Amino acid sequence: KCKMANKCLANLNNQVFRENAKFNVVKRYKNGGQILVSELVCKKDSDYKKLMQIARTFAKKGSKVELTPRMSRPPRTKYISYYIDLLSYKGGKYANKCPDLRIDGVWYEHEGFVTDKPRNAIKNMLNHGLKQSDRLILDNPHDNNRLIYRIKKKIEEGYDIEEVWLRDDNRVRLFYKNNKSQSK
Repeated sequence: KCKMANKCLANLNNQVFRENAKFNVVKRYKNGGQILVSELVCKKDSDYKKLMQIARTFAKKGSKVELTPRMSRPPRTKYISYYIDLLSYKGGKYANKCPDLRIDGVWYEHEGFVTDKPRNAIKNMLNHGLKQSDRLILDNPHDNNRLIYRIKKKIEEGYDIEEVWLRDDNRVRLFYKNNKSQSK
């Protein structure tokens, strides 16, 4: 088969699927930043306000932020419409997952700090989040030493962590970035 024909077909499929993903523009900023929310996102979800805070933070800096839906057993074509690029990202490691946000084409997962056992909260947030994406936005656990220890531990265990951001009521800030990512 012709490589060029295969690439054209892949691009056409990607375009067709993307057109089936329905997003509503919620906010546009003068610098080009914008927030788009999938028509399938439930605004009554417990983390919706937090996701919107995150989206505003990045969009105010000029980023295109998309809030994507949770999909439990959706029709395959509907899933692919929103998450087609996850099927090949890092060898398909995150295929069939549903990260919360796509910021400038890059997937991020938000994990909230909700627990009865604060001692395990950081470990649990990392465990759950890394199943969805290698870029995490965590509710600030306010124990930076424990968090950096857990991140290093996960990396030693072979987990790929590109970025970790911390979110609290006032801001979202970068906490960790893989040095190899910075050189790309």
